[in-house]
Amino acid sequence: NKNNLPGDVKSPLVTSGIRLGTNSLAVRGMGSDSMQQCVELIHTVLSALKPLDDKHYELPVEVEQSVQREVKSLCDQFPIPRYP
Repeated sequence: NKNNLPGDVKSPLVTSGIRLGTNSLAVRGMGSDSMQQCVELIHTVLSALKPLDDKHYELPVEVEQSVQREVKSLCDQFPIPRYP
């Protein structure tokens, strides 16, 4: 989707934003508390990223590992229904 994003100074042809949906979280049975936790995890990652150039970033290993553990915990608490 190449729509302009409010406040984005880059062309719509340059990927510079993310789109988030909650359908997958709702399917897992997550409520607003869990969704808030997802928002905090995204914020943790985005706040820790160090831009190297327009297309490359560096994420500290300790942040990556911590967020991975929390995501796994959330996924374990809210498995995908009828998924093997």
